[in-house]
Amino acid sequence: NFSGSIGWIHKISDNLNLSTNVGTSWRPPNISELYIFGKHQSSVEYGLLRFNFDENNKVVASNLTDNENLKIEPELGYNFLQSLEFKKNNFQWVLSSYYNYIENYIFAKPAGITNTVRGPFPYFIYVRTDANFMGLDADVEYNGKSGIDQKLSFNLLYASQLNGNPLIEIPPATINYRVSFSIHNRFLDVLKMSVEPNYTFKSLNRPDIIPIDDILLAEINQVNIFESKDQVFDLKEAPRGYFLLASSVQMSYKKFNFQLKCNNLFNTSYRIYTDRLRYFSDQTGRNFVFSLKVDL
Repeated sequence: NFSGSIGWIHKISDNLNLSTNVGTSWRPPNISELYIFGKHQSSVEYGLLRFNFDENNKVVASNLTDNENLKIEPELGYNFLQSLEFKKNNFQWVLSSYYNYIENYIFAKPAGITNTVRGPFPYFIYVRTDANFMGLDADVEYNGKSGIDQKLSFNLLYASQLNGNPLIEIPPATINYRVSFSIHNRFLDVLKMSVEPNYTFKSLNRPDIIPIDDILLAEINQVNIFESKDQVFDLKEAPRGYFLLASSVQMSYKKFNFQLKCNNLFNTSYRIYTDRLRYFSDQTGRNFVFSLKVDL
């Protein structure tokens, strides 16, 4: 295989540029995507070559798949990126849109519940599909002469299989803002304070839900609730949107650098859609981090 790209930049004005990039790239599956077998953090995973399907579309992981019967092709990506960039004095913004088409996209999807010596765990299998990824990124930044710096970012991603069915664990849209104040005086080299509010939306592009209780009940009653071996589903509803606030104070004096930061200032209860621990518990609440660096 080969990778390559070609780009073009058009200068609309002294402060505004339009750029376009088209490229292709590839990667082979890594060793864990092929052969992982067993518990990994909060779930059990089976690699591409570590399972088969029975006549009821249930996963059978007792035998290793014969490599001759399953040829693993590498992922092939075709990328298109276009961005508009404005920059003048201390103010700049960038608006970017992109489209990626990936053949043989490898991802892990839920497939059911399995019992271990530590109890039942959800298990995931690695599968392949052709997928579309489309997104929009926006960044606005202002570096003030008075020591006030601000940055606002917005990220939006939409992804689906080529047949239109959604994928799982695609990051939801986010809005991030940061404002910082820097002060220089004769007592301290630098005194910098910052506030970082951000909001994460609820994932809108998500598959259907098959609750864990329904899967366990179907196994007890010996009922097949899976439509097909290509079905993509989730085990729990996507978490609601959440707002987080972080703040920090940083001081520099000669060879010493102090920083005190507070994450999740409002002690918000939230769960991250792309984190499988969301099936079990919330993320960390309010926490403080203190650091001291010395230049020797």
